Order: sequence, then C-alpha cells, then structure tokens
Amino acid sequence: MTDLETIDRLCGVIEAQAEIIKKQAFYISEVLTVDEAISDMLEAERSDIDDTIDFLKKKMQPVHSKPESYRQVENP
Repeated sequence: MTDLETIDRLCGVIEAQAEIIKKQAFYISEVLTVDEAISDMLEAERSDIDDTIDFLKKKMQPVHSKPESYRQVENP
C-alpha cells in the first residue's frame, strides 16, 4: 500500500467516523436513551473503525530499521 493509498483510507475512516457520530447524535437527541440493539450496532461500527485505524497506524509507523519484508503490512 502506497502512502497515497494509506492517506485515502484514512480519509475514508474519518468519513465513517463522522457518519457514526451523526447517528449517535440523532439517536441521543431524538430518543434520549439508546436501546440495546442500536447500542450494539454502533459498537460494531466503532469496532470496525478502530480496527482500520490500528491497521493504518501500524502502516504509517516508521520502519527504517526493519527489513523490507516487515514493511508489507497485510490489509485487514
């Protein structure tokens, strides 16, 4: 994955986080309490985004002292 591809994925992650936040704000303002099904759905979405962020952070870490084979991070 090139740096440009990584940056593009980061932009996608930020957009996904923004959508989750909009959903949470809607449910909180309209319902005031979030039922279990909605809470589970949002938790799953946050978990997916967290996994992607962890992958991208690992990809962006400096690896100057590592062998070239280490630099090839697998996409989740």
